[in-house]
Amino acid sequence: MRATVLKLANGAFVLGVIVALGLYAGGHVVSWTTGSTGSSLFATTAASLASHTRYSWVNEVDRQNDWLSAAEVPSRCTYEVNSSSTKLNRLIARLANSLQKASTICLTGVFRRQIRIVDKDDPKLLTLESAPGQHAQVIIGAVRDANAPTVGFDALNPAIAVLGSTGVRVMGLSIRDVLADSPAVTPVGIDVEVASHGYGQPPSSCLRRGCRDISIVDNSVSSIVNRADESMLVRGRCGNAGVDAMGIVVEDYGAGLRDALSRVVVASNRISNTRTGDSENLVINGDVHRFLVANNRVVNGDNIGIDVEGWYSHTSEPMLGLLQGNEVANIDTTTNSAAGTWRGGHCVDTANAAGIYDDGGHELWLRDNLVVDTNQGISLDTENAYRSTAELWVTGNTVIDTVGTSNSVPSYGLSLAPNLGPSEDAGHAFDALYVDAFGYDSVIRNVFVADNRLLNQSLHFDGGGDAQATVVAVGGQFQDVAICHNVVVGSGHRATSLIQVDLHGHDGRTLSVDGNRFHGLARRGSNFVVGDASATSLAAWDRLRGQLSVDPTRQCHILMKDLGAVERR
Repeated sequence: MRATVLKLANGAFVLGVIVALGLYAGGHVVSWTTGSTGSSLFATTAASLASHTRYSWVNEVDRQNDWLSAAEVPSRCTYEVNSSSTKLNRLIARLANSLQKASTICLTGVFRRQIRIVDKDDPKLLTLESAPGQHAQVIIGAVRDANAPTVGFDALNPAIAVLGSTGVRVMGLSIRDVLADSPAVTPVGIDVEVASHGYGQPPSSCLRRGCRDISIVDNSVSSIVNRADESMLVRGRCGNAGVDAMGIVVEDYGAGLRDALSRVVVASNRISNTRTGDSENLVINGDVHRFLVANNRVVNGDNIGIDVEGWYSHTSEPMLGLLQGNEVANIDTTTNSAAGTWRGGHCVDTANAAGIYDDGGHELWLRDNLVVDTNQGISLDTENAYRSTAELWVTGNTVIDTVGTSNSVPSYGLSLAPNLGPSEDAGHAFDALYVDAFGYDSVIRNVFVADNRLLNQSLHFDGGGDAQATVVAVGGQFQDVAICHNVVVGSGHRATSLIQVDLHGHDGRTLSVDGNRFHGLARRGSNFVVGDASATSLAAWDRLRGQLSVDPTRQCHILMKDLGAVERR
């Protein structure tokens, strides 16, 4: 075996892409090429991205990476509170709109009741963080129907709530053990909410001057659990969308730009060991505009790792987001009844959780992330009818789905990141990259996927057998999708395809696939599928992909030049 250390663009070293040069799958040796597919392929261009009006948003999103250094700088303690949520909440309420300058409340000890920052519309920064040398904890324990302290427009049950506020930072805290066993309770680690008129409560007070500047940085969030998703024998909990929990949630129920929550940073947090039912570990929801999700680690969960979702209330749509340098691993719905289907007297798992999921976002850049052993690696989609997701760039990411050992859990895989340990959710991946528009009459458009390493060697998906897995899947009503200069690796097994395109009644001529390198082809079977046609060899694939675009290379060539321009900025 050979371990390859990747140096990501953010400077972090990740012990990743551990792929055995002698690893056998389906009786065939599977090889992995670790050579760069990066900017050297397009370094000759002098194109200026700003000259392309269609992609001018990319420069704006790229600059949001500059927010990170300011968000992570510790500050001096202005106040200190030890182990009393009551005293802390009183102090926050007194300070929220009367700050003379940016202030920090340093915490020590263990806080066992909910912490709230509500209706702070003063833009001067208020920080909650552990005192120097301390690791303050927020431990809520069991949240029961009778005593659940709900907050916000979704009636959530968070350990820390930031509601209708501007200028808030939560930093360096340990939040754990928010526990429930009921669809009536939604445990949450950290909840940030804004809402405008029309949601049954007064609109957030921060809307008067603009809701902005929220940072959730360097926190540990663990054991946020709703055990109502554990039973595979209770019909009422099978496929129950009301069974929820979330690690970190940032949501704005607005009606467009005027109601948006803006300049949001969620960075360097660690979310682990969750049971989130029908919900997610880290979610950006609704009218959140201009946000950075960077360097977070999300591991060991039973539903989506990182989710950017829109259209779930009115016109709420997240926009202008950079998701960079995150690590997501061991995300699997195999034991999650809330994501299952009732069949034959018990709940049947569906294994459909994405590592990183775009569900209705706009102008998003997913860059230099690592996703390991999730049911779907990176998924670009919109679930809501008549809606869209558009202007999406996916570059420099590494997605690895290993072979696995079992159709159930545990299914062991390789250890692919420092301190992560061996995977127990390996082999359950349908795909490494998914591009689709699932909602009725919805559309996905203007998608650019380049310079990624995408590997799916899973052999225990969908109960095993000959079910068709894939590395890259494209479907739905797609428009102007370019998949360029990626390394795509299959299992060498006849039940795995490297590229699968479902044409859904259109001719697919707005899809460009060019300059990719393929490894792990099966000797027999359909390595490449386009509509009803398929190909086994690379030569046959070259002939087949000619039907995907009027000019298969032109769109990729132009976009690779654009990417080169912004990377040299």
